[in-house]
Formats: sequence, C-alpha cells, structure tokens
Amino acid sequence: MTGAKQQQADATRAALIAAGAAEIHRKGFGAASVDAILRDTGVTKGALYHHFGSKAGLGHAVVDEVVRPFVEAKWKPMLAADHPLAAAIEYVNGRIRDVTEEELALGCPYNNLVQELGSLDEGFKTRLHSIFFEWRQGLADCVRKSQACGEGRADVDPDAAAAFIISAIEGCYGMGKATRCRKTTVESLQGMVGYLQAMKA
Repeated sequence: MTGAKQQQADATRAALIAAGAAEIHRKGFGAASVDAILRDTGVTKGALYHHFGSKAGLGHAVVDEVVRPFVEAKWKPMLAADHPLAAAIEYVNGRIRDVTEEELALGCPYNNLVQELGSLDEGFKTRLHSIFFEWRQGLADCVRKSQACGEGRADVDPDAAAAFIISAIEGCYGMGKATRCRKTTVESLQGMVGYLQAMKA
C-alpha cells in the first residue's frame, strides 16, 4: 500500500472509531447502529468490516483506543506528580467545576460498558477488567508515592483506598446519569475531595 493510500486507510479507521465511540456512548453497544456510524462517516459497510471484521471488533477497538486512554487520563498525571494527593484533589475539584450536561445525560463511557457488557462478552470483559486492574494499580501506586514523600498518611492501605476511590467516582457519575441531577453529582464529588483530604498526613 502506498503512503497516500495508507494515510487514507488510517483516516478512515480513525473516523470509524470516533463515530463508533460517540454512538456507543449515546446508546450503549447493543443499541448502537452500524448504519448511523456509516452515515456519520460516509464510509461503506465493506470498509468498516475490512478494518474491524464485525461490530464487536469495532467496539473492542473503541475500548482499546478511546475508553482506555480516557480512563488513563484520570490517574496517570497524578502518578507523575510530585504530590499525588494534591494532584488528585485538584483533579476532582476541576471535575466539580466542569460537570457537563453530556456527563449527566450519558454518564461515564467506561462505567456504561462495564454495566452493559462486563460480564457477558468475553472480548469486552477482558478489556474492561484489564482497564480496571491497571487503574487500581495506578491509584495504589499514587497512594504509595504520596506516603513515600510524606504527603499521605502511612496508615492508609493503598490497595483498599484505590478500589474505594474508583468505586466512589464511578458511583458519582452513575448516580448523576440516573438522576440527571447536577447537585447530587457535585455533592458526591465533594465527598470524594473530603476523603482525599483525610488521607493527608
């Protein structure tokens, strides 16, 4: 394949993933319409199946290339920070300021897929579980780093704290989606800030 053709193929694939991610976020994977994705991109059904093999293949690519980076953006900057707890508190305070109508209406794309497919489809389950365990490990490492630098309390169990933080944050967005209530979401996130503050030495 020539350079120009490869670029075109890469652009087509990227467009399908972006449109697929948006459609899945709006409707869930089961109700996501391949025809809607094709209309949004102007791509043929043959091209979609050439790149992904099936609707499930497209969904797996969305998890790998959209959902995973979305989740990693929640914890990798904190692990890189000199003071992970301060970075985590700043992050959650930013989410409190910037809760969007889309978040209230559609929820978290990761949590949505976990609820819909996390125990049903093996391809999705493997990917979604991997994201969770990497996220938990990353947050646990953040807690350990905060303890090592004297920022965090030494009596906090890093693994237990990481599991709770993920559950609490995803619960915030799940309840926000269920209630469409900004106040509930903000108050839940404020509770998370309080928990993080209490982890400080």
